[in-house]
This record gives sequence, C-alpha cells and structure tokens, in this order.
Amino acid sequence: MAVVDARKADLDKEFRRRDNLIPNINRLTRKYSDYEEKIFKYISASRESFGRTTFEEALKNSGESCSEMIALAEQYPNLKSVQSVQALINEIITTENRIVDAKIKFNEVSDDFNQMIELFPGNLFASILGFSEVEYSGIEEH
Repeated sequence: MAVVDARKADLDKEFRRRDNLIPNINRLTRKYSDYEEKIFKYISASRESFGRTTFEEALKNSGESCSEMIALAEQYPNLKSVQSVQALINEIITTENRIVDAKIKFNEVSDDFNQMIELFPGNLFASILGFSEVEYSGIEEH
C-alpha cells in the first residue's frame, strides 16, 4: 500500500505543479498584452497627429515622438514576455507529460495491489487489515 500511496502523492504533486504554472502564464500574458496595447495606442495616436500636420511639422515632431516611444519601451526592459510565455508553455507541456507518466505508474502499482488483495493469500491479509481495491486514475481527471 505504501507504493500506491507514493505514486498517488507523485501524481498529486504534478497536479499542484500544473495548478501553480497556470496563473503565471496568465499574469505574463496579461502583462505583455497591456504593454502591447500601450505601444499600439501610441503608434495610432502618433499617426493620427502626423496626418493633421504638414510635412515639416511631422519631421520636427518625429524626434519627440521617437523619444517618447523609446521612453515607453524602456519602462519594460526586462519584460521579454514572448520568451517568458513560451518558457511557461513549455513548462506546462512538460508537466502534462509528467502527469501522464505519473498516472501510468500509479495505475500500474494500483493494478498490482488490486491483484495482490484479490488472490490467495493476499486476500486473507487484505480482509484482516481492511484493505480494499484502489481506483485507477483516469486520463480525463483534473
């Protein structure tokens, strides 16, 4: 029974790992989309203002606009969300694979345990000690 409990704990650990990763990817994605939205709004506003000016005024204002754009970009120098989000996605994929492996191992030891408590003499000990069959972990769980 200790092996079954250990494999169940491994499976639960992988579920917790996945549950901890999901908020991180949501947070990073939201942070990146907020940053991206600010950039696009700024570009759109700049284009609109350039459309209402003469060519000479647009050239004069473009230096200021570029400076403002650089200042906005410098507010997020360490964001690098694309790589961060991709790393988190890869981590979730790895975790999902670990969950499948943990389920397979749990089901294997559960099968061994269930067979042991059904056959003689294990069934005698199982009835005396109150052991019952262990339910398998389905792929659709969690």
